[in-house]
Amino acid sequence: MKVIFILLLVLLTSCSSMLHEELDNENDEPVTEETIKENTGNDKPHYYLNNGNTNSNLDDDNNMETYETCLEQCGSKENCQCDYTEYYELVDGSSEYDTNNENSSELNNDTNENDISGNNNNSTNGFYIRGVITIDGVPYKDMAVVISSDELSMSVVTNSEGVFQFNDLTSGTFTITPGLENHIFTPQRRVITITDGNVINASFTGESLIFEKNYGFTHNEVAHDSRATSDGGYIIAGYSNSYNMRDGYVVKLSPGGVVEWQGVYGDMYDDEIFSIREVADGYICAGYTISSQSKTGSDFWLIKLNNSGQLLWQKQFGSTLSEIATSMVILNDNTIVISGYENTSNNNKNGMIVHADENGILISEYSFGGKGSDKIFKIAKDKQDNIYFAGTSNSWSLGDRDLWTGKIQLSEDISIQWQKTITNSGAGIGKDIYIGDDESIFLIGNIIDEVTQKENITFIIMNTDGTIKTQNTFLNETTEIANSLVKTDTGFTLVGSQSEGTKQNGLLLYANSNGELLSREQISISGDLVLTNTIQNNY
Repeated sequence: MKVIFILLLVLLTSCSSMLHEELDNENDEPVTEETIKENTGNDKPHYYLNNGNTNSNLDDDNNMETYETCLEQCGSKENCQCDYTEYYELVDGSSEYDTNNENSSELNNDTNENDISGNNNNSTNGFYIRGVITIDGVPYKDMAVVISSDELSMSVVTNSEGVFQFNDLTSGTFTITPGLENHIFTPQRRVITITDGNVINASFTGESLIFEKNYGFTHNEVAHDSRATSDGGYIIAGYSNSYNMRDGYVVKLSPGGVVEWQGVYGDMYDDEIFSIREVADGYICAGYTISSQSKTGSDFWLIKLNNSGQLLWQKQFGSTLSEIATSMVILNDNTIVISGYENTSNNNKNGMIVHADENGILISEYSFGGKGSDKIFKIAKDKQDNIYFAGTSNSWSLGDRDLWTGKIQLSEDISIQWQKTITNSGAGIGKDIYIGDDESIFLIGNIIDEVTQKENITFIIMNTDGTIKTQNTFLNETTEIANSLVKTDTGFTLVGSQSEGTKQNGLLLYANSNGELLSREQISISGDLVLTNTIQNNY
């Protein structure tokens, strides 16, 4: 079986809010073709260029007859986008543009009332839900959109402006899902609750699937890390089990997903890569090796490849016991920090940090922990090259283990600025960490409920001193595991897996910048799928 546990297809997607809007019914009745003709004599929808101030007066140059004309004039201008608006010519000859305020009908239907599955634009016997579908920035015509609830299941088709509308709805909760294969929608679906008003902006944005491929040799290949590269392609690292032992595995892809080169690296025993970064003249990889040079077990393993995948050098760090490197960052001065954990003499674990120069020469190393088992899984750095870690510890836990995090300062030596465990009634594991521009700490992990023994994902936001701002745990009936946290333009994507009986499915959670869950997306294949990462747009 050749499966790379990675999601390349979400490269171009971004998070979008799950919609729970209740609008005042008497203020959001749709403006129909007849109403416009009767009051203005003008029935043509218009588009405009949005310069960031939607309340500004829009001159004739900004007013477009077609969406395509707007796109052409907008081009690559900064803060320029094509938004929908309704345009009225008043009786006295003046003009008024309706620019997306909450009392306006944001999405005008096509002038042919029968374009929306034969439904009239006026919902005379109840409420309506309306939205627009755009794919790659352009309204999409003739797409089926499905609405469902406990009492209802039906579909409509988008019109030439990409607009859909469900009429004659009663109060209740509805799920809206666009239907088009080989496309990624944000959000994947919307759950909308109607109480006493219509919903007029239940919209979806879609991206065309770039490619979906498997990579590897004759047996198992597993990806642990992936990055977008400076040439527009991708680099993926993990291990290959095609030669009876685990070997470090790296594959370089073109922008279209074609293999440019791939290679296996290591010695006669197990070798595994957990982290990869692009540098000016190639790639740095970190993981562990059990090689002929290892004393009694595994060592931290640092290797450098050139741009063609040829091995330039490799280094090992460790003691007479076993060490495993799980994460890596490259600092502003091009030196390298590797993190992970080591075995102790009493068969516990300690967190471990190694600082090396750009040629892999050791600068300093440091191990730390308590009386129990302490592991670091991910590290991140701030603008000053301070290191923050996420992991798990039972050294200070009253239960099984706790989520463990802290801040480390690098100078001539390595020193801990602070560390803390975040306790729960069950067990906790810190899986990934991200440092914001304001040095806020975004930490994700798994919380195991003491009663149900099911894992749920938790999202914690902290100040730079480790005090907690917010913590949101995303409870679900099934076990959900987070593996990585990816920053997007509108929030975060959490990447992991979801258990469905004995089957594992890929899982994407979309959260806003406050750590609040917006939507879930389950990704299934015929076998088991565990997502470890998404391609990240930094290198």
